[in-house]
Amino acid sequence: MSFDSDANENILKAFAERTDISVRRVDSVWSLPPWDTPSVNEAARRAIDQKVSIVSKGADGVIPGLPVVGPAGAGKTHLLSYLYRKTIEAGGYFILANMENMEKFWPTIAHYFLLSFECLGLGGEPQKLLLARRLAEVSEAEDPARLSEFFETADATSLAKLAKGIHSGLFKKRALVRDPAIALDLIRSVVFLSSQEYEFSTAGVTWIQSGDAQDPDPEAMSYGFRRRPYGLGEVVIGLTRLMALGGGFTAVGMDQLDNVLLPPALSFSSESDVEMDSEERLKLADRISLAKIAIGDLSQGLASLINNASSTLVVATVLADGWTKLTETASGPAKDRFEASPVHLPNLTRFEQFQELVARRMGLIFKESSISPPYPAWPFSDDYLRSISALTPRELLRKVESHLDSCVSSSKVVECLASGPDAESGGSGTGIKEDPIAKLEARFKFLVEERENSPGFQIGLAEGLSALVSAFYCGQPERSGSEWRVGEDRPDSKKSK
Repeated sequence: MSFDSDANENILKAFAERTDISVRRVDSVWSLPPWDTPSVNEAARRAIDQKVSIVSKGADGVIPGLPVVGPAGAGKTHLLSYLYRKTIEAGGYFILANMENMEKFWPTIAHYFLLSFECLGLGGEPQKLLLARRLAEVSEAEDPARLSEFFETADATSLAKLAKGIHSGLFKKRALVRDPAIALDLIRSVVFLSSQEYEFSTAGVTWIQSGDAQDPDPEAMSYGFRRRPYGLGEVVIGLTRLMALGGGFTAVGMDQLDNVLLPPALSFSSESDVEMDSEERLKLADRISLAKIAIGDLSQGLASLINNASSTLVVATVLADGWTKLTETASGPAKDRFEASPVHLPNLTRFEQFQELVARRMGLIFKESSISPPYPAWPFSDDYLRSISALTPRELLRKVESHLDSCVSSSKVVECLASGPDAESGGSGTGIKEDPIAKLEARFKFLVEERENSPGFQIGLAEGLSALVSAFYCGQPERSGSEWRVGEDRPDSKKSK
């Protein structure tokens, strides 16, 4: 298939300007991307649908956690985006916990509850405001419709009054079946957290994250905050009880557990398995000991969260070796808190899956560039896609990205028509071949040519290469102008004072 020079140039420009999507950052979970492919990991999606349906109906008893097991690139993190969407659609709260740098379980979980409260929930408002609104409605302490305006202007006295009103209303309705004093502290922290005033919101955050039996600072004490006589685990469990009021529920998506379960130190069965001097041996022994303590803490924390949290579903994504390590080291109660059979993510094997994923990926490129392709998955023909053997979604997307870069490098759009053994090796020039050097050269050439054409542009070679390599290895996922990520201010939110 040939194109005139202008069309060829426009297509190559679209290929060069695209953002690669084969690897997703954990915080990209807060949006389900437009290239989401329903035919990929269908069984896992059905399992999530079923679990969300159960927890959203306020089912009594413990809801076993759902382990999602698969190799790197199988779509584990992507499935958490699906869990987020289904949770929000069902009126729940979604908590995203990145366990990559976990030192202790409960401080890490509390931290991610707070970060997730800032992200969008039902109705497109921050989850913390949704929680405050529901508490006000159930307790009949305040008109939920005016809370957004209230939190923009309320002073400390008004916030404290609202917290006490919510607590009193819930107590009268017998909605506080646990320690009322703990409930008052938690309600106060949620109310202050929802304030648009930085100092008030910070007071709520600080109280939740403060150490056990630690006095709040004098200013926080003047707002009514008191020494917390219970641990972070009780705080998190208490928050889920508040979140269960008014028809709510909580889904906790845990990612990157393998960093805790499979640390490098545990690649040695003992410190005697490698030649080293006595000082290095002691350091390795310490790392092995700390790694085992962290695994035990994770196991116990997961069991406690699943066992005690109200209307809460825990979905944990993990590699197969990580899941084996957790089940081998976990105590009986911890094992029983997860489904006996994890959901395994298989490789893509069907033509329909290859076609749909590639078509959605290419469709995003063409839509952004206003290009009309001859067929949805172009330039990857049906014959080529039928010739592919089992791959993970990431492996398929990387093959696509590599071919697009080869087109850019050669300044020629090549349609993939090959079949047979050459289809994956790139034998005839129509297949897909990994060429990282060509990829770097093409990207750098495009970057320089585009920027040199803009007024006043100056760039040194060293600076350009540095920027290119950084973009190549640390590329950011696609995002729309309205998208909001963990730790960022919403575009429509007011700046904290």
